[in-house]
Amino acid sequence: MTLYGAASYNEATSNSMAGGNTLSSDNTISAQNFATENTLVEFGLKYIPTDSDWYADGALFSQRRSLRNRDGSNTGIRTEGFESQVFYDAYPYWFSAGYSYINAKYDNSSSSQDSAQVADAFDNSRPDIIVGNNIGAPNYTVFSPSNRQVQGIPEQSISINGSYSINSKWQAGFSGLFTNSYPLDFLATVNIRDQYTLNVNTRYTFTDTTSLRLDINNITNQKNWRPVFEGGYFGATLVFPELPINAKLTLTHNF
Repeated sequence: MTLYGAASYNEATSNSMAGGNTLSSDNTISAQNFATENTLVEFGLKYIPTDSDWYADGALFSQRRSLRNRDGSNTGIRTEGFESQVFYDAYPYWFSAGYSYINAKYDNSSSSQDSAQVADAFDNSRPDIIVGNNIGAPNYTVFSPSNRQVQGIPEQSISINGSYSINSKWQAGFSGLFTNSYPLDFLATVNIRDQYTLNVNTRYTFTDTTSLRLDINNITNQKNWRPVFEGGYFGATLVFPELPINAKLTLTHNF
């Protein structure tokens, strides 16, 4: 049996200013625009049984960081979480399964969206679709400092990966990802549901320098969604659809 442990601490500061509306009413730059410190504390553990084909590892972490806003200001984010993985490798198979928990909240900081809620995008002329508030969108909204959950980040996810070597030149594999439901906007009026994606792949190696790989993604043709970006500035009114079932063929040659 082999047991590994590791702990790390990292602190970084970046003094940079984005363009845009950065001056306050008295024609000065707010100190909040330079609040870009990033502090990460992490502790990890790895367990390897003696004469075994598998191992397991896990890590606890706590991070305080800043999220750059569109107007050049920064919003504080406090993230705590846990990640773990089990890996099995015994030729011709290998398999891994991972779990992640991320609790991301505003660090007593304010946030903003292009619109306060999804209903702002509609007027009240079509109540059979949605009863809007007739405000219209976008209508830039700043929310008071809080410790609410950061929108656009799933709290829990599960991943799986595996491969089988048919022979010394030909391998076939798969991967999958599950994420639980999470809010898309600050007020949590819209949620992305539980969703998953399954992919398969195969690779053939012609020589030491040339190989051909085929990936077929989203093989169950799930109608999945993703936020525009973390922090959800457009979260109340905009979301991206992920690709339906699709394939990619890649030829690789190393010179």
